[in-house]
Amino acid sequence: MTELLPFLKELISAPGLSGYEDPAARIIADQWRPLVDEISRGKLGSLHGLRRGTSKEPRSSVMIATHMDAIGLMVSGITDGFLGINRIDTQ
Repeated sequence: MTELLPFLKELISAPGLSGYEDPAARIIADQWRPLVDEISRGKLGSLHGLRRGTSKEPRSSVMIATHMDAIGLMVSGITDGFLGINRIDTQ
């Protein structure tokens, strides 16, 4: 895997609001590709990486599943300790 800090910076800079996680999923999949045997997406957009075991049958498998969407809110101000928020539209 690449250096962690540049990877995380790229990941948090990518758009990834709920329902629109494709940019974040592509970044993660690119990093996982050399490490796993299969990559797939779930019905709700989750990214799954499967690495098969190499010992004799029956052998173990490890699955890594991510939840990678971001909350679509932006702080617009602070009043008396309360946060004012605006919804971030995806359009």
